[in-house]
Amino acid sequence: MIVGALLLLLLTRAGTAQIAETRRDMVFRKIDGQELKLDLYLPEGEGPHPIALVIHGGGWFRGSRRSMNATLLVKLLARDGVAGASIDYRLAPKSPHPAQIEDCRYAMQWLLANATKFGLDKKKVMACGASSGGHLAGLLGAQANLADPNSKDRIARERTRPDCVLSFFGPMDLASDDEETNAAGVRLVKQFLGVRDRSESALAAARLASPLHQLASGAPPFLFIHGKQDRLVPVKQSHSMARALKKRGVPSSVLEVRGGHGDFTLLLAASRPGAEPKYWQEARAFLKRHWLK
Repeated sequence: MIVGALLLLLLTRAGTAQIAETRRDMVFRKIDGQELKLDLYLPEGEGPHPIALVIHGGGWFRGSRRSMNATLLVKLLARDGVAGASIDYRLAPKSPHPAQIEDCRYAMQWLLANATKFGLDKKKVMACGASSGGHLAGLLGAQANLADPNSKDRIARERTRPDCVLSFFGPMDLASDDEETNAAGVRLVKQFLGVRDRSESALAAARLASPLHQLASGAPPFLFIHGKQDRLVPVKQSHSMARALKKRGVPSSVLEVRGGHGDFTLLLAASRPGAEPKYWQEARAFLKRHWLK
């Protein structure tokens, strides 16, 4: 609780002046008796603005669009004139995979269908998130575009694949039996998939939910930021995905940071505009080169 309160205070001081307007509690989907909402943060300056689909972490079973890691990303990206849409999605175990990725796809389509209304640039969409949110962002980028151009539903006609992916310590291979992954990480994956063991059917389900195993042609640039001492999601997960992307000629980069699962984000949250840690300066350079160009 103390760490959470500290992070909230730091975020409040970091870059809020660059968010000109916030539209909260917009319902983008109704499903399974739930109203899924997003908060849209519009930066200063004239649009259309590049848009970041911000996906919260929480092990797929908790968290919300106002979780600390989601708020951090929104505020950081606003410094570069990027609009941020922080979304909710259905949670496990009540709603196992693929509910989460379906909601993320729909949120992206909803934003694109309403881009003109909100002053958003439909040609510059990035999916980003931390931990499980990083996984879902990666899965959006890995899977092929599932738009239905012949649909009568204007939302369904929009694309589902972003132009860039930013993953903070997100798992890329849920089928991995890496000994570096701790027991907590294994339990979270099983709960997310709705399985109890490591049978062949469970491994097949894990591969279907893994960006590494779902990598289709035409993938966008990927940027990974990962703690060297992460035991929940070992940093080699990001490196494995980056290698697979590079083999396909897709720009990708892994920025290793000292710390465990998300520890280093506290320092990033405390940074002032123009005085961010070196790795975030490198991240901004990557995004400007491959996405905001």
